[in-house]
Amino acid sequence: MSSLYNFPHNPNETTNFAKNERMVTSLPSIELNAGSLSFSNYPEININRELFHASRARDEKNVLVQVEESIVKAVIRTYFEKGLFSALEAAAKEQNLVGAGARYVIRVLDVGRQIKVFFRPHLKIQGVESIAKFSQTRNWAQSPIRCICWHPNFFKLAVAAEDDSVRLYSDKQGIVPILKHGLQKGICCMAWRPWSPSELAIGTQNGVLLWTIENFIQNAPIKQQTQLLKHESHAPVTSLQWNPDGTLLASASSSDADVLIWDVDRNKCQPLKRVGSPAALLAWAPNASTLCTTTTTNVFRIWKANNWTMDRWIIGCGTIQSLVWSPCSTFLLFITTEEPFLYSLGFVDDYVFTSGSNSKQAMPVVDLSKMEVDGMEIGGKAQTMCMSPQGNLLAISFKETNAIAVFSVSIRKFLLNVTALGLINGLGNEFPSTICFQDTKETNVLTIGWSSGRIQYFPFV
Repeated sequence: MSSLYNFPHNPNETTNFAKNERMVTSLPSIELNAGSLSFSNYPEININRELFHASRARDEKNVLVQVEESIVKAVIRTYFEKGLFSALEAAAKEQNLVGAGARYVIRVLDVGRQIKVFFRPHLKIQGVESIAKFSQTRNWAQSPIRCICWHPNFFKLAVAAEDDSVRLYSDKQGIVPILKHGLQKGICCMAWRPWSPSELAIGTQNGVLLWTIENFIQNAPIKQQTQLLKHESHAPVTSLQWNPDGTLLASASSSDADVLIWDVDRNKCQPLKRVGSPAALLAWAPNASTLCTTTTTNVFRIWKANNWTMDRWIIGCGTIQSLVWSPCSTFLLFITTEEPFLYSLGFVDDYVFTSGSNSKQAMPVVDLSKMEVDGMEIGGKAQTMCMSPQGNLLAISFKETNAIAVFSVSIRKFLLNVTALGLINGLGNEFPSTICFQDTKETNVLTIGWSSGRIQYFPFV
């Protein structure tokens, strides 16, 4: 079993790219032309700087314009901005009959909530707290970058910011479109639709927002269309993913035990109904044959997509924190909330769906235990991980330490081999908020959203 002790001891150095499976420290001018990959067309992004200018503009407007609202207008505005309970709280501040009625309704709702929580304990954490707990982004509530997502087929990068806006970047220099919507609150995840250049699904605390954006890489007026995919108590959405051919969209919510399979083109929704804990994360196998769904407890399920039968699995302790499939759909790699290990679960010849699958166990392949090297701590409990589209690289970030661990992955004769490649460090005390890979013809590019709001492109050539 591999471990962090196998990494080269250079934790304090800032690496700019990897070449021939070795981390390289170089000047920024050299980094831009690493190997055959040119970074001249990659957008320079610092979300913190953009948010600062936007908030400054809003503050100036607030100083110059004062609006006096009646209680009725204030309650209505709060209802549309923050929901029913916040509107009742606003009305309850009034010392009149309306305020007394609002306080009574709040007490009734609170009793009902306590009864509901007694029978369904997972409802103790809801809304924004639930998103922060199951988000793949470290320190989600305070992070200037909430999520980043590359299009699998085109040079398009979506970046969700702390102010619930989504910025769209391409390799064409020009105006950066910003997606905003009244229902686009608490962004937790995003997914571009494969083989479609203009459709982006965004998971929020109100459901799934499906954006259709046209002409944003051309010199033409940008066209936007929004559709809300909402189903009963399926909110907030904590994970969503298109299947590889883009025909189905799967979504999971930490308040709903059912995983939803959306057929967007036919405007249909099929719930994968289960009794038990709500869903949390999901991942399609690259061959689209299976779908893995985790829950808010130690249970996860593997669904067979042709008939939606499933196999139920249990981990030792905690919940699954993050998971990825190997490109051959033979191995499922995952990390948990309680143990500093990378686990591998192999699926050969559909063995998972046979009667003897219960005897099969996930095997630890990498020890991620926290250690100190040259005065710097690395490893510990993992936050998130992502695998390159070619399946030869695996990157893991951590909850309490700042370096990203990168591993080389190989699969031979149904045997998975994971070896240490190197560490990626930020500037100063910044830590990685979120990570993802971009697929290019020449090489893999790990895209890192740092806590400072800076986005870095780390190529492997």
